[in-house]
Amino acid sequence: MTKRYKIIILACVAIVFCNFMAKVTVIDEQAQEIFVLQRDISAFRREASANQGKKSNPFEELKFNIDKIFQKIPNELSFTKLAAKLRSLIDKNHLRVSDTLIFKPKIIDHPILITYYTQFSINGEYGKIKAFISDLQNLPGLLYLDSVKIVRLKENETRLKLSLGISFFLRRESHGI
Repeated sequence: MTKRYKIIILACVAIVFCNFMAKVTVIDEQAQEIFVLQRDISAFRREASANQGKKSNPFEELKFNIDKIFQKIPNELSFTKLAAKLRSLIDKNHLRVSDTLIFKPKIIDHPILITYYTQFSINGEYGKIKAFISDLQNLPGLLYLDSVKIVRLKENETRLKLSLGISFFLRRESHGI
């Protein structure tokens, strides 16, 4: 009987030791991280309330935000990279292109932006087309979908045809914001 009690006592000691190690390694570390996050949030709130009292010019804030957006738009020299990236997204998702990818400049009345437009169709399964659209949304810069049309190629078939009209907005080289 004493051997059985020794095993139970040893198991209890092992459980207590594991709990102690979990507290030291996981729980204390999380408590420290929570403390740091609370400190950062308190500092952010103090700064926000201090800035709220200051009157700022809304037009300057708007201009600052617009300038930040324009800085994220690729310049016109990176157009070939964007066009190549579009083609690589089609290939990556194993889709077939029905048309050729021909990009045409689109005339817009803007001193900083230029636009290139293309229209094409791709064929593939729903999941692959969905993945392609997701990848397309993650391209850098401004992208505008002018037209989107999805049709089933044949009834009771899983393959679809996606027709897209896309405009890429790029920053002119003569304007370095």
